[in-house]
Amino acid sequence: MTIRLATESGAASAVWFSVGCLLAELVAVSASLILVDRMLRFKNMANVLQWTSLVVLFIFALGCFIAAFSVHQQPDTMIVDDASPLILGFVIMIVNPVQLPFWLGWTAILADKKIIKAVGVQYIMYVVGSGVGSFLASGCFILLGTFFVSKWSVSPMIFYIVLGILFLLSFALQIRKMYDRDRGTTIKT
Repeated sequence: MTIRLATESGAASAVWFSVGCLLAELVAVSASLILVDRMLRFKNMANVLQWTSLVVLFIFALGCFIAAFSVHQQPDTMIVDDASPLILGFVIMIVNPVQLPFWLGWTAILADKKIIKAVGVQYIMYVVGSGVGSFLASGCFILLGTFFVSKWSVSPMIFYIVLGILFLLSFALQIRKMYDRDRGTTIKT
């Protein structure tokens, strides 16, 4: 939707949409850090959250492949033409059912490895770092997506297939890390 906004309504609309998504994502990151801190007091909860993250990555990949082969069924108009891109981005991201499980999984991995804690500066740095990373990723997504769609005429099918492959690679890396962790070894990424 971000790329579509950029190509149809301009970069400013896409940036405001991304800011709305970012605000909702910061809510999810903050909530996940607090929830993981509470849940990790139970030993098996880290494994549950890591498996949840794995499932979310697979669902993302599957969703991309489904979208790739059903592109022709998408409507030609935006979902809400008169809505503020900021509010639209926030609402779409906050009701996204995979947002919280995704951040819970990654936060659980980092907390389990004692990389982050839900206290003071670490909490703030994690939330701010997640926000900056998400905003930069959105910027790259807008620029590169618009470039590929407009300049190279990359079909939405190819675009979704590439995204699906990236999610599958993340899925495989997550499985590898979990497998190596269970064996007591670590891999460098």
